[in-house]
Amino acid sequence: MKWNNLTPEEAQGEYDEAKSRYLNSAEEYSRLKGDTENARADYYHAQNQYYAARSEKLNFEKRIKEIEKIISSLEGKGGLFSADVPSAINQCNEKISKANESMASCIRCDSITSPDLTSAFHCPTVEEESNSAAALQAFKAEKNRLERAVEELNSKLNNLQNETQEIIRRINALADQQKQVKRMMLNNMFEMCHFKRQL
Repeated sequence: MKWNNLTPEEAQGEYDEAKSRYLNSAEEYSRLKGDTENARADYYHAQNQYYAARSEKLNFEKRIKEIEKIISSLEGKGGLFSADVPSAINQCNEKISKANESMASCIRCDSITSPDLTSAFHCPTVEEESNSAAALQAFKAEKNRLERAVEELNSKLNNLQNETQEIIRRINALADQQKQVKRMMLNNMFEMCHFKRQL
């Protein structure tokens, strides 16, 4: 390409070519800018999904801890209450038994059998009481369900982190491409100005 001392026709031809390259570059720049905006929208969407999943996971983990306390209390491993449920039931039944013994030793009648307080006031264990046993199984089932949900959320969080990193790489690559195209646009503008002066 000749740079100086061009005929008006040559200058016009060079100007037109520079203008065509400029318009192509401007179109490419506009496309890259749109791709960058779309990538940023994808990034914010992935971030929102990540924080929602993280919040749900923390909520599930908190619920699991509360359910574990209840299960521990019902199974006699301590937990939510200062005394676990089986211990409290055993203490109650022991006191009823002692009261029954005391009453039997205090009240004696040859023709009347002393009433049995242990059968009248017996406190059933968690396993013996159908509603309590069903509740314990329901708590265990819910704990298992929540633990599976936490595992799924951990997998989702990992995938979203990977997706976010990929989007960041895409945004950075698009930014580099935009810089290159902008440089080309400026070069083409400079050439257009140069050849226009020779018309």
